[in-house]
Amino acid sequence: AYSDCTTNNQSATNPTGTSITLKQSDNNLVTFSCVDNTIASQSADQTVSLIDSGTLQVDSSSCSFTCRQENDDAFANPIIDVSFTLKQKTTQGAVDTSASSVFSTSVSMRNYNPK
Repeated sequence: AYSDCTTNNQSATNPTGTSITLKQSDNNLVTFSCVDNTIASQSADQTVSLIDSGTLQVDSSSCSFTCRQENDDAFANPIIDVSFTLKQKTTQGAVDTSASSVFSTSVSMRNYNPK
């Protein structure tokens, strides 16, 4: 069975990791990753946190990106699953006032053109 999921020579079906790199229609790359207790977007030389890292943090052990395609069809539009736990930053010793929430969603890529 051939599995593409937008990257060359994938050794695993439905690869999962703490980052994912996508090629935009202008051939520029953008990487979404779980780094330093945040979810960041990096393109060219700029990295931007996608959350308010002053008051929130991502539980790095819970953050993942999974790329999958229906029936392992390399020509099917890839679906990116994103999941993470978002936690409220607390002052030291204020554990009883912290909050957290689990987020999980799927995004179907459009304008997909397998090579």
